[in-house]
Amino acid sequence: MTGSKREGPGFGRVRRTLRRIRLQRGGAATPILIRKASTTPEAALAMRGLLVLVLVLTVFSVFLLDRAGLRDNIDGNVSVIDVIYFTMITITTVGYGDIVPVSDHARLIDAFFVTPVLIVLTIRALSKDVRTIANVSEPENIKLVKAGGADIIVSPPRFGGVLMADAVESHTTVDFVSELISYRGSYQLVEREPRAEEIGRDARDVEGALIVEVRRGGRRIGCWHEKNLRIEAGDRVLAIDSEAVLKASLA
Repeated sequence: MTGSKREGPGFGRVRRTLRRIRLQRGGAATPILIRKASTTPEAALAMRGLLVLVLVLTVFSVFLLDRAGLRDNIDGNVSVIDVIYFTMITITTVGYGDIVPVSDHARLIDAFFVTPVLIVLTIRALSKDVRTIANVSEPENIKLVKAGGADIIVSPPRFGGVLMADAVESHTTVDFVSELISYRGSYQLVEREPRAEEIGRDARDVEGALIVEVRRGGRRIGCWHEKNLRIEAGDRVLAIDSEAVLKASLA
């Protein structure tokens, strides 16, 4: 039995994906989420301490404004001290049960505001440059997660709903899109740097790939807007690469 068979198809896809990333970013590129410290330990500690203070004050302010939705199981009265106490046990996820959110409004705030803030600020503390990608199952929560600081939001139900609606009138769109985003298809939608042979050529004349969009200097340039768009060094291209191009990039 060969090594590739022992690895299985799932591991193979992961390995090919990582190899593709290394090829696109260059062999000497820094690994994802691993950065050399650019500040002193004292400065980093001070920044994280300030971040924690901002987090505590933010959560406290939210609970204070909505303390009518809280219930004190000891004396029935929720004071400012109680709000401070509830803030700390919420942040530390202790939860003794003596003070609890009872209204739907308070519970929603705790679920969709406090929790995302905790997650996002923790990630930002690890690296200010890291991108936060969130998976949202309920479309109505997209705005809340976006407000919480997510850079990219993926909503499978929303995406699936669009394909379902399109399938009513079309017969091939779903199959095309499924193959477009699959690692097993004969073509694939990718965002990448231009290949050496593509630089200086018209985007519409690239062989083996269909260039859909060019990112240049923060601008998004659709190939349908500029017929004579030439690819330049430093561009990022959104392309539908053929199987031959995909294999060549992994060689």
